[in-house]
Amino acid sequence: MDTKHLTETDVHDLFIAHYAKLVHYAAKFVSQEQAKDLVQDVFLQLLKKCGTLTIAGKLEHYVYKAIKNKYLDYVKSQNVHGKYVDQIHRLNVDELNYYDPSNHQSLLLNEDEAALFKALDSLPDKCREILISKFIYGKKTIQISEEFNISPRTVETHVYKGIKQLKLALRNVSMLFNFLL
Repeated sequence: MDTKHLTETDVHDLFIAHYAKLVHYAAKFVSQEQAKDLVQDVFLQLLKKCGTLTIAGKLEHYVYKAIKNKYLDYVKSQNVHGKYVDQIHRLNVDELNYYDPSNHQSLLLNEDEAALFKALDSLPDKCREILISKFIYGKKTIQISEEFNISPRTVETHVYKGIKQLKLALRNVSMLFNFLL
């Protein structure tokens, strides 16, 4: 078998002589439009590799094999895409079920969330900001004291008073938030 460096002329000549036959071959696996795209992709890859790719045997055989491999890659990507779409679909269905008004639990949770945000809004500004910094952003007492330019003990006092006020405001809310607080 002789080996030969691939040139643009080789690719051009093969394209002119065999394009229709190669598209027909690829169309056995995919639609006519996809077959054209697949064959064009293979030729574009060949053009990019001109001067660096060495072909052993006939270039035509190499291209047929490249089309087959490109098709197999396409099938793999479609399978991955299909699994991804299925997973997104499942997530969307779960989310729709979560917010479905007929789902009693989701309504309670939404009411609880609304009650929590209303209770947080009723806190004094500094107290609310300190609670958010501590529990939502996970900051340490020392970080909060430096940020607000107050002593760590004052931060702890704000946290204590804020939680106490939230417990009072949320006493009629579900056990979940009472447990968390």
